[in-house]
Amino acid sequence: MKYTLPLLLWAALFTACTQDEADIPQSHSLLELTASMAEPNTRATPDGTWTGGEKVAVFATNHNGGGAAYTYTASTTDELTPEDITKAHYWATGETSKDVYALYFGDGTAENIVWNGSGSWSVQSNQTGDGYQKSDMLWAMKSTVNAGSQANLTFKHQVAKVVIHIIDNDFTQAEKEKFKGVSIIDYPLSGTWKIMSPDISQLSWTSYTSYDDITPHELGPQEIILNGNKITTFTSYEALVLPGELIYNEKIFKFSFDGYAPFYYTQGDDEALASWDYGDVYTYCIEINSTGAVTVGSVTQGDWGDGGSYDLSTQ
Repeated sequence: MKYTLPLLLWAALFTACTQDEADIPQSHSLLELTASMAEPNTRATPDGTWTGGEKVAVFATNHNGGGAAYTYTASTTDELTPEDITKAHYWATGETSKDVYALYFGDGTAENIVWNGSGSWSVQSNQTGDGYQKSDMLWAMKSTVNAGSQANLTFKHQVAKVVIHIIDNDFTQAEKEKFKGVSIIDYPLSGTWKIMSPDISQLSWTSYTSYDDITPHELGPQEIILNGNKITTFTSYEALVLPGELIYNEKIFKFSFDGYAPFYYTQGDDEALASWDYGDVYTYCIEINSTGAVTVGSVTQGDWGDGGSYDLSTQ
């Protein structure tokens, strides 16, 4: 796909320009912002909502023709309010519209962001606790708002979500006390991102570093539908990962039991799934047997809400 925004124009658009407080008369009104969601369960928290207090870096053009990035705080009702009223976006006299963009980083590093159209992001290797939430990254592409109106920013995940359901069977029940967990094997933790265009909901990931195993967040037993039947899993996991390709015939997941050699799920070369893409959820239903066999009951790809999933072929 070809994007027509010239590089120099893009660089100029995102050159930080401090909003001079002296240029903002007391009569000028504050830009009102809300943070709506592209998917129903868009936040990487167990309840799928803003918990309140999340810090968001908001960029908006100003009346001088430049722009600035300031830190705003999200509420449980989706409002965004400036952390510092003197470092906020205002409507200037005669200003008719603004372009607004925003980024959210799960580790709370929105403060003092230098907005230059690119940066780096790392997911946590240990996501058993708050490392799961800290691994999330959201981007709200350009919203053009007219003077006197409220700007509604629609956020979309720039990471992928991987869900692993372990199917309950005689082996998992017999060895329940020996089960030690799941790992995603040797996957990139850090990547460099770039804004391709303010009108596109996807960031471009240009390079990856710091490969390591990822320990997912455990959900516990879950009720799921498998092959038309409702079942309860042995246990289930979820993790946030950078978008990236899956290498055929490479080990993807490791399942550990005391007294057994590790059990591995290997990406087969006849599978349709070639990558984990931003904003999507990849759900694996996996069965483990005492013989060492790891079989896949199903793999689905969908959005972070309740719909849009579809089956992918498996070995």
